[in-house]
Amino acid sequence: MRNHAEIVRDFGAAALTRMLKSKGFDVHSSTPQRWAERGSIPGEYWKVLSDEDVASLEELATSADRRREAVGTSDVRDGDRLHAEPSAGETTAANSGKAGISAGEVSHG
Repeated sequence: MRNHAEIVRDFGAAALTRMLKSKGFDVHSSTPQRWAERGSIPGEYWKVLSDEDVASLEELATSADRRREAVGTSDVRDGDRLHAEPSAGETTAANSGKAGISAGEVSHG
């Protein structure tokens, strides 16, 4: 499975920018390139990437989980993963009404 940097590079940063803008996202032309450099695509973009066959949700989530394990959870932004049901007392962006992705819903922030 590809990591987030490989996903961006395979599709092309410029092509990602064009596709995201066509879907109503307000992204700077350098944003996908920064994702590749960071090795992390924010969760709010996952659904559209999956819908457009750029990457599957499973591939995005697996890559985020591997990155989190490699660098430590505190170094990975909360938006860089698909949220499952939170554990007791945990609040996520997806279930707090803020930008995020959860089981088929996406926020264009």
